[in-house]
Amino acid sequence: MSDSPKKKSNVKSCLIPGCLGLLLMVLIIGGVSFFAVKSFVNKSVDSFTSETPGEIVSAPIPQEDFTALQTRIDAFQQSLDSGESYELHLNDTEINGLIARSESLQTLKDKIEFEIADSTIKADVSWPMDQFSNVPMLGALSSRYFNGKVELDVFVENGELNVFLLGAEAGGQTLPATFIDAISSENLAKEFANDPEVQEFVEKLESFKVENGQAVFKTR
Repeated sequence: MSDSPKKKSNVKSCLIPGCLGLLLMVLIIGGVSFFAVKSFVNKSVDSFTSETPGEIVSAPIPQEDFTALQTRIDAFQQSLDSGESYELHLNDTEINGLIARSESLQTLKDKIEFEIADSTIKADVSWPMDQFSNVPMLGALSSRYFNGKVELDVFVENGELNVFLLGAEAGGQTLPATFIDAISSENLAKEFANDPEVQEFVEKLESFKVENGQAVFKTR
């Protein structure tokens, strides 16, 4: 924590781990949206989605570890409130443990499991596609699930959240390189740039990056 407190932010801070939940939701919904649309366009809904969810079980961490983690998260929350600089480091076990135990992250429980490898985020995903079935021409996604794996490059730079797809599997198939290349330059988080809660959280971060197997949040 910095010895020189910064000016307190006038923006009402979002709650932790709720903010983490928002960030995770951006990663998954952003990626899945692309898969949904591209699958439909290529008339491959049956190939890349399933009638049943995959088997993902969110593993809780021991209570004493969770308590220690909550202490760190509380300190991070305080830094958001005060404007004081602070770094929060989370590994994949801690993130998955948060999903398993935190009330605010229950929408992700048993739907996603993260792995942080070096500087990228990987995730096993089983996501219901019903929320996309009301989109014109995507009715075929009703009662379907995206069961697959994604690899993402995620960072916050100059007050902007960036999420780029590096690779993906769906329905046991590796998505074609031509598909990955076509959207690899698209920022999957751009549609969430105007979401007040996401914007509020991201604006309070000096940076977010993934390095050495950890997600690193740094407040301004």
